[in-house]
Amino acid sequence: MVGRLTAKSITKLTKAGNETKVLYSVESSLAGKLGSIGQPVLRSKAKDMEKIFASRLRAAFEPKA
Repeated sequence: MVGRLTAKSITKLTKAGNETKVLYSVESSLAGKLGSIGQPVLRSKAKDMEKIFASRLRAAFEPKA
């Protein structure tokens, strides 16, 4: 087997006063030959994507001036 990717994502929304708190977690693993070299790259890219997602989500819900 060249590689296998498995992932599990959980998103939880809870009320926090007049706001909604968003909690999420992602577990992933990359196995096989591809995993031995690709896991660090996958983690780094996932962190970058997380920052972009959070920034865009905040922007989408910011009050318009």
